[in-house]
Amino acid sequence: MARAGYDPSAALKLWNLLHRLEEDQETSNSNSSVGWAEKIPWTRTHPTCKDREQTIQKALPKALKFFHQPGAQSLSFSSTSASSTSATGTDPSSSSLP
Repeated sequence: MARAGYDPSAALKLWNLLHRLEEDQETSNSNSSVGWAEKIPWTRTHPTCKDREQTIQKALPKALKFFHQPGAQSLSFSSTSASSTSATGTDPSSSSLP
């Protein structure tokens, strides 16, 4: 995704936020029997937010190299508009609506 122009450090920030929310939820439900299976690692259907955060942290240096290399895609309106113009032969910003 870094080659496509997505900042890999943003994924780390997202999973950090979700990890904190997950911890808050666990703290508020600590006296409840609801969600007991989520606390046992081998009964989970998905990795914990903490596990995902750690995986991204390990991969981040390599992903940032791809993100910062010349030729990596840029996600900006101007490049999207230019792509639309070359694909359709018309400039979408110059169209007039009735």
